[in-house]
Amino acid sequence: MVPVQVTMRKFQRAFKELVAQPVMDVLGGGQLIDIELVPGGALLDCYAGVDYWHMDSRRMFFGVAVRVQDARKNNKPTFTVRKTLSTGGATEYDKRMAQMHAGSALRPMWACHAYVDMESWELVRGAVAPQDDLIRLAVPLGHEFANPKDGNTFLAVPWSKLRECGVDVRRFDNQCDLFPGLV
Repeated sequence: MVPVQVTMRKFQRAFKELVAQPVMDVLGGGQLIDIELVPGGALLDCYAGVDYWHMDSRRMFFGVAVRVQDARKNNKPTFTVRKTLSTGGATEYDKRMAQMHAGSALRPMWACHAYVDMESWELVRGAVAPQDDLIRLAVPLGHEFANPKDGNTFLAVPWSKLRECGVDVRRFDNQCDLFPGLV
């Protein structure tokens, strides 16, 4: 396996073992269904940005986009949105903006960003928020930075700034007095 694939598998495992239950708690229960287990799941992930289906207690389905990062490298309370690729290809920001403009295009309802200490195997913090709100506010609220390894740029969007704009940011972490819940 290529090193990038090994790293991706570790983060997928971290989501399943450490993050999925807190996400379900803040979304009000139901079930998370891994897109990889669904026929055509790779297409849904690549083009629609859906990593998981959230089936709520009413049996309604909502897409969830997931990003897990190693908290030892960064654990600031932000969502990170890929803005540009050094290759010039379309990013998650480009795709979600196009989907929003199309109106009813399939896309994630929720964005999830979690920080896991990959050495101690502990969830440090995480949050979910409506994906459309995150994308709509990423440019005006986010801080742009470049990955020095590949030149791709990202927008770091603070959870607190989204909340100040009235966005339903639902945190889950061991530093939250209302864990799990709204902060």
